[in-house]
Amino acid sequence: MPLPSAWDTVPVFGAHVQINGEPAQGSITFTARQRLHSYADEIAILPGPITAFLGQDGRFEIALPTTDDPDITPSGWAWEVTEQFGPEDRPTYQRTYIMLAPAGDPIDLTNIEPAVPPEEAPVVPWTSVAGKTPNAEGNIVLSFGDLVGTVPTEAIPAIALTDVHTVDSEAAMLALDAQRGDMAIRLDESQSYVLAADDPTQAASWVRLATPPDVVSSVAGRTGHVMLTKADVGLDQVDNTSDLAKPVSAATQDALDAKVPTTRTVATGTGLTGGGDLAADRTLSVAFGTTAGTVAAGDDERLSGNLKAAANLADVASAETARTNLGLGDAATRDVGTTAGTVAAGDDPRFAGGEAIQDQVDDHADTLAQHAAALGAPGYGTVRHSTTRPFGLDAQHAAFPGAARLPDGSLYLVWRQGSNHWTNRDGSLLASRSRDLGRTWTQPVTIVPYAGDGVDYRDPSVSVSRDGTRMYLTYFKGTSAVAAAGAFLRVSTDQGQTWGPEVRMDTLPYAAICAPLVELGTGDLLGFLYGHSGSETQDSVWLVRSSDQGQTWQAPVRLVNGVTDARNYQEPWAVQRGDQLVVLFRWGSGDGIGTIAATNAAATTWGTPGRRFGGSGRPSAVWLSTGTMVVTYRASTGGALVYRASRDGGVSWDAERLLSRPPTGGMMTYASPIETFTGEAFCPYTEEDSAGVVSRLYLSYLSEGGSYTPLGPTPDTRLAVPTRVDDVLYATEFNQPDGPPPPEWTVFSGSPAIRGGRLVSGTQDTTPERLVVDVGTADATVEAHLAFTGGSTTQIGYGLILRYVDPGNFLMVAAEVATGTGVDLHPTQLNVYRNYQGTLYRWYSSTWNTAFTEPTVTLGTAPNPALYSTSYNRLKAEMRGRVIIFYINDVMVHWMNNSTDATTPLGTATRHGIVLNAPVGQQQYCRRFTMIG
Repeated sequence: MPLPSAWDTVPVFGAHVQINGEPAQGSITFTARQRLHSYADEIAILPGPITAFLGQDGRFEIALPTTDDPDITPSGWAWEVTEQFGPEDRPTYQRTYIMLAPAGDPIDLTNIEPAVPPEEAPVVPWTSVAGKTPNAEGNIVLSFGDLVGTVPTEAIPAIALTDVHTVDSEAAMLALDAQRGDMAIRLDESQSYVLAADDPTQAASWVRLATPPDVVSSVAGRTGHVMLTKADVGLDQVDNTSDLAKPVSAATQDALDAKVPTTRTVATGTGLTGGGDLAADRTLSVAFGTTAGTVAAGDDERLSGNLKAAANLADVASAETARTNLGLGDAATRDVGTTAGTVAAGDDPRFAGGEAIQDQVDDHADTLAQHAAALGAPGYGTVRHSTTRPFGLDAQHAAFPGAARLPDGSLYLVWRQGSNHWTNRDGSLLASRSRDLGRTWTQPVTIVPYAGDGVDYRDPSVSVSRDGTRMYLTYFKGTSAVAAAGAFLRVSTDQGQTWGPEVRMDTLPYAAICAPLVELGTGDLLGFLYGHSGSETQDSVWLVRSSDQGQTWQAPVRLVNGVTDARNYQEPWAVQRGDQLVVLFRWGSGDGIGTIAATNAAATTWGTPGRRFGGSGRPSAVWLSTGTMVVTYRASTGGALVYRASRDGGVSWDAERLLSRPPTGGMMTYASPIETFTGEAFCPYTEEDSAGVVSRLYLSYLSEGGSYTPLGPTPDTRLAVPTRVDDVLYATEFNQPDGPPPPEWTVFSGSPAIRGGRLVSGTQDTTPERLVVDVGTADATVEAHLAFTGGSTTQIGYGLILRYVDPGNFLMVAAEVATGTGVDLHPTQLNVYRNYQGTLYRWYSSTWNTAFTEPTVTLGTAPNPALYSTSYNRLKAEMRGRVIIFYINDVMVHWMNNSTDATTPLGTATRHGIVLNAPVGQQQYCRRFTMIG
């Protein structure tokens, strides 16, 4: 029965989030604690709860009966509200309070103040009931005659009611607390009894009911004398015709008309016998023989032994005519030899004496691939990367990321967080989520904590089941005794909010996993491990399989054998497209990248493994929906993050492209690309310093053919070629909120800051602001767009820092005001400095070293351009070995040959940057800074 129709309701709503910004989960329960009554509908409303559950966005809305409806009594009642947040079995927060729900505007529960509990209604003593006053004992005695109307049902004694009991035996029936008229159904004899006397304990008090005869009570819903028609039983569309007279449908008739009649005949052609009409089976036979109109058999003398070269080709009258008729080239009739007019054999010194043809092709493979990439293959685009951003929410050593895109479109990122690469063995696994494809991220949460027992959790990867209902988290453990102590799996059924128990995936004494699981069309899960068994010393690639969603795993199967090849095969990564499955792995300790492919959809048979190209580290790959496979890995030298693309399932690969250079001496550890849109892949990666102590997490995108990714654009070939985007080592426009410089910058002097989308000098004094960024190479073209406002009698001093080693050793070029010129609104000189062991020398000064004497470059005198305030000027230094060329607004103003520093740190350092030095009364800006390799 619904609530009284006249009872008003009011909307109640609210939104709740957790302290980390994630939507809350839980429920809000509204409870009426007293019995209510509706005069309008004469309905009693019993106490009870109404519960609203929070949605996935942390919000709820419910229509709640009002507490001030005049038709509901008693007046002045209130709702008791209980808020419970977190999982139902272990809530993280709970509170209870009183709330009024007056009619009118909707109620926002997040802003409501708890109400004062309603006071108890005053007790008013009765003086009379139905006109009767209390007797001497103070009681008011009433009879049914004093009441008006009929007796309520609830006032009728229980003896007037009939109960039905089900029992298993006579003893159970005699033990019933029954009244006259009650019934008992005996299951032991399938009979029913009624209590005809007052004592239910006596068998004689129970009378067995007679079973009605087993006869038909109605037919087709009718009783009495029933006459049925075919319509009564659903056969009104059926005619009572003989089988031969039954009609066929139009479709059946069309099919019969299309059949070939038996009068159709099969005729024989030349060389055949048999045939006839189709009234019976017919056979066609070939007429073999040696006469005209017959077919020659395989052993016919007209064929056997008569077409041998010695017997026939020598009989040809004209070799040239025969060659032309057969479509042969001129070489078909020439002799083999080394002189003019002969054909070269395979061991001809013109081949064997030099490089083999294949070697020559191999030497030019990268060049050909580069040319093909530049031209662009039909239907494909070159794969390029977007700008790179630091994650910003990681700690000292964040490494080995994994990523997945969830069914709701959000990105789920996992990584290992520890003190260092491996020495302390204290890694935990952390996770963060992005709902805008990588632009912003939730505060990281620990999903597998370090327990303080020396067991290190490493190399996490995540993947999502095909139906989207489960997430799989894989990782391995390491200790000081066993670096790879097994591969493990956890499963989440709530999109990564919680994770199930740990499951061991292998039985090897030394095993690790660093790649996500692969799910086949059959539902089988495949995991790819590396490690060794028993006394083996070389690692192999292994395959493990589960047919029950990861609960149990079959014994490992060796996929690529490092023992027989006397070579380590490690860090496998599988990519899948339809029924195709390719596993990439590290070939040797750092010799290259290899692949092996499954040869059937069940992945029970595999091809031959092979080395594909040079490289190192884990080859993390993504198979885009365009058909292009992209693999990220560590360059063979320098530790940079590079990538290649393949359009034939990993058989051949494009030329290597640079994505990011690590700090000097450091390396890219792992990347983890995943497709987000067609031809576009989110690519998190980590870079580590040379000591293995500091590692940071970065975010980028890979895109095929050019697109605008959530982290910035990736140009197509037409735009990339003229802009040299593939050669850009670093670029920024300082377009970020006001605050300190981006985290990749090292500030070693002053206090530069970001204000209004520009880098500015922090204070107006004589202390310069100097900062640099590492791009992994000493040879680069460094350019800054610089401006200043206001004049000063002291040097302006803005410019570039080049080849920075430490605060006491670097090169610098700066535009300055010449001393003693008075107030000047523009720089008048371009000076080059060498800071050596803490002392700053001006290179044109003979007081430092005459071998490095450099002239002062006077600005504003032809052909050198002038620099003016309030406008931006481009200051550029092009470094190639010991030669450095300086430009202002693309006009070359000076060059120098730094032969002494060619092999010293000042000649090989890889950090470059900006110097600002605003004196009192002036401000200096940099709006753009780029470095091109």
